[in-house]
Amino acid sequence: SGLVAGDATDGSVGIGAGAFNADAPAAGPAVNAYPLTVPEGSTALRVDVDSASDGNDLDLYLYNSTGELVALSATGSADEQVTWPGVPAGEYTVYVHGWGGSAPAAYTKTTYIVGDTDEGNLTVDPASVAVDVGEEVTFTFEWAGLDADSSYLGWVGYRKAGDTVGLTLVSVD
Repeated sequence: SGLVAGDATDGSVGIGAGAFNADAPAAGPAVNAYPLTVPEGSTALRVDVDSASDGNDLDLYLYNSTGELVALSATGSADEQVTWPGVPAGEYTVYVHGWGGSAPAAYTKTTYIVGDTDEGNLTVDPASVAVDVGEEVTFTFEWAGLDADSSYLGWVGYRKAGDTVGLTLVSVD
């Protein structure tokens, strides 16, 4: 697929351990909401939240347009990430919840939407190789033309009889 640059947005959120209701998500002082459109032809989605302070505990939730929770990352960590290979096109909402730490909790939210076209900035050597199940194969990945101030996400697919049967996500920071 090649590599696509992440779309970074800086934000801050208040702190409130019980402020997010997973059954009825809504923005509030300790919860920020971001609408997200995943266009037709998208093949992978990743949303990262990187807290400015490792002492904070931020959580990340992704809901579809019907209000169904489709992905979450809610650890005790300051930073969270959701990744969804094969994401369906549609309208989504990303919620960032300030669960613990010091308010306001500053962060950077980065969204990657990988399409199905070759961006021309990632090569794999060998480009194609026949293998048997269980056989070990080494590949070399090279990229070019990337902005050093951005981070990137893409994938390399594995095919059998013309159908993609697996993929490996590739991230470059």
